[in-house]
Amino acid sequence: MPSFESRLNAISKWLSDCDCHHTRCVETPSVRPRRLLDLEEAERTKRIRLIETSASVGTDVRYATLSHCWGPKTSKPPLKTTLENITHHYKGISLDDLNLNFRDAVVIAIKLGVQYIWIDSLCIIQDDYSDWETEAEKMADIYRQSYINIAASAAHDAHGGIVDLSFLHISKDIPTAVIRYSPGAPTVRYTGDGSCEELMIRPSALKQEYRELLSRKSSPYFARGWVLQEVALAPRTVYFTTDQIMWQCRELFESEDGTWSAKNVIPALDYSFTVENCFDFTSKVRAYSLWQMWLKSYATRELTYPSDAAAAAAGLINYYKSATGHTPMLGLWKETLHADLKWSVRGGPFKGSRPSNKLPTSSFPSWSWLCMLPRGESGVGFQNIIYYDKIVPSLRIEEWEEKWSGPAFTSKLEYAKLVISTFVQDGMLSVTQKGDAKVEVNGSRAWQQFPTIEYQLPLGSKHAVKLAHIEQAIYRHNDGKAFQYRDSYLVLRMAASDPPRYERLGFGELDCFSMDDNVDKPGPTGHLERHFMESDRQSIELV
Repeated sequence: MPSFESRLNAISKWLSDCDCHHTRCVETPSVRPRRLLDLEEAERTKRIRLIETSASVGTDVRYATLSHCWGPKTSKPPLKTTLENITHHYKGISLDDLNLNFRDAVVIAIKLGVQYIWIDSLCIIQDDYSDWETEAEKMADIYRQSYINIAASAAHDAHGGIVDLSFLHISKDIPTAVIRYSPGAPTVRYTGDGSCEELMIRPSALKQEYRELLSRKSSPYFARGWVLQEVALAPRTVYFTTDQIMWQCRELFESEDGTWSAKNVIPALDYSFTVENCFDFTSKVRAYSLWQMWLKSYATRELTYPSDAAAAAAGLINYYKSATGHTPMLGLWKETLHADLKWSVRGGPFKGSRPSNKLPTSSFPSWSWLCMLPRGESGVGFQNIIYYDKIVPSLRIEEWEEKWSGPAFTSKLEYAKLVISTFVQDGMLSVTQKGDAKVEVNGSRAWQQFPTIEYQLPLGSKHAVKLAHIEQAIYRHNDGKAFQYRDSYLVLRMAASDPPRYERLGFGELDCFSMDDNVDKPGPTGHLERHFMESDRQSIELV
C-alpha cells in the first residue's frame, strides 16, 4: 500500500504547478477571516491555537480551509468554539481533542507547508449569533481567498476522517501494485536505502465512475447545501474520495492515478462550459448561465437546519453581486427579475418530480425560490431559465424593500415588499383529475398550455387567478422575418384582500407561430394584445 507521505507528494506537485502557471487561480486578498487556527507548533507541542487575525497576520496570509460534512442531527457534533471555551481555544487545543476530520486536515496542511487553517466550527463562535452572521457573510471571500481547500468528501460526518477513508478502496477493493524505485536508477527496482520514490500501478476507471465519486452516490458530502459555495468559489480543492485523491483548480482537474486529466472542467459541479468561460462575467448571458448552474445544483441539496436556506447560498450571492454589480432580491436579481421570476423548483426537465404538498411556511415570500428550500429530494431540480439580454420585459418594479435583523442572507428576514406593474388578465386555473393544471381566459383555447404550478392543489379544483405578463420573445429567420413568439406570465392567487396582495403559484409560457410581417419587435406594443388583449397595466403587490 502506498504511504500517505508519497501520496501527499502528488498534492504538493499540483500546488507547485498551479502556483507557477495558473493565473486564474490567483486571488487578490481583500478580506481576512476574523480567526484562524495556527499550526506552527503543532508537531512539537501536539497542540494548535485559535488566533485573532487582526493582531497576528496580514491580509495576504496563506491559509487552508476545510470543507466537510457535519453529519445528520443524530451524529455526534464536531468540536466547536463557544463563548464558554473560546479563551481556552486561544491558549491551545490538543490534537487529541479534535474529531478525526479536523485532526487529519491539520496533518495534511502541515505536510503541505501551510501554517494556518480555517475550520468553520472552530473559527466561528457557534453560540454567538452576531459573530456567526458576520463571519458567515464572509464565506465567499474566505473560500475564494484560501490557498488550498481540503475536502473530506468520503466522510459521512465530522468523525469519519480523511486519511484512512482515502485508503479504503486502494488497499482492499482495487488490485494495486506499489513499486519503490530510485529516480536516478536506469531500471525500476527497490533500492532499500530510504531514498526511493513510489510508483502505484492499478487498473484504470471510466470517467463516469470518477464522476460518481464526486456525487451524492458516493457520499452525503456532495448532497450538503453548504458545500456548494465552498467548492465553487475555492480556487483549489483537493478531494479525498473513497477511491483516490482528486485535484481541482480553475484550470485543471486530475485524478491521483492520472487516468483522468482535463483542463478547464469542474466535474463535481458539472458545468456545461469550460472554467475559462464560466468565470467570465463580461458576458451577461454567460454570467447568468453560471448563476443558473449554481441554482440547479443548490436546489437538490440538503440542509440540517432549514433556516440556513439563504445563509448557505450567501457566499454565491455575494460573489455574483460583486462580479456583476447586480442588486440581489432574495435570491433573484433586480436587473433580470423578469427572467428570474420564471423559476421552478419542480423543473421542466425533471418530469418525475412532484409539486410541494403544501404552501411554503418559511419567512421568504412566495415569489422567491428560497421559500421552497430545502427540498433535498431525488429528482427535484431547478428549471433552467434561458436569459436573452435583448428581450424587452413588460414587468416593471414599482416598489422594493427588504429588511434583515443583521447581515443580509445570514440573519433573519424581518420584512420584504415587492410591488410590480405589468399587463394583467383575470383567468381560471383548473386542476385535472390527472393532476395537470391549465389556465383559461374567457374560455380561450390559446391558454390551455399547461403552466408549471409549484404546489399540489386538490384534483378537480378551480381557482380564480391573475395572469401577470413578464416578457416576450420573438424568434426570427436570418432575413429578420418573425416566425414564432413566446409570452411568459406569472400565475398569481389572492392571498389577502385588504389591501390586495397576491402569492405566486407558478408561471406559464404561450408559444405561437406567426407569418405576420407586422410583428417586428417585442414589448408592450406589436403583438402583445394577442394573448393579453385589452389588458391594462396594473400594480400588484406580491407576498
